[in-house]
Amino acid sequence: GVFVHIDISDPEIGDDQEFISSLIGSIASSLRRIHAETALQQEKTLLRQALKATSHEKQKSEDLAHLNRELMDASTFGLCLLDDKNQVRIENAMSDELRQFLGIADKDFLKALDECGVPSALMLKDALATRSAKDIIWEQNGRSFHITVRPVRVNNWALLALWDITGELEEQNRILAF
Repeated sequence: GVFVHIDISDPEIGDDQEFISSLIGSIASSLRRIHAETALQQEKTLLRQALKATSHEKQKSEDLAHLNRELMDASTFGLCLLDDKNQVRIENAMSDELRQFLGIADKDFLKALDECGVPSALMLKDALATRSAKDIIWEQNGRSFHITVRPVRVNNWALLALWDITGELEEQNRILAF
């Protein structure tokens, strides 16, 4: 609150109630205007601070998204992120290449698995439908692939990791043959 003390030196003016009321009204109006201007300035300052914080958070978010994309692209594994409707949201080049080779290149992953018709496709479809962690070996055209399904709790998505294990299996067979 504000306290105002008025010391009127002329007694006749002090007896004039209209003048005193007008004076008090003017002072009160000025104080309200000053308060409103101060509050407006404070709100502008808070808004600027909020916008600055939001801008920093947006930049951090963009930097992290860029980092995630770089990590996916740098991976030697195929990485594929599916949304809750099993649509491919993001994948690296290796994932696209392996999915093309396996015949599951459609962005609608379940549709592609239905059209594929191999037993591994049914296991993969089941893992995606239940959003359960699963490791699947998919064999095609003399090559073997390891496909790992991991549920992503956020938004009920799923992460697939795909890689060619043909060389590893051939090496294990050579070792076992001795």
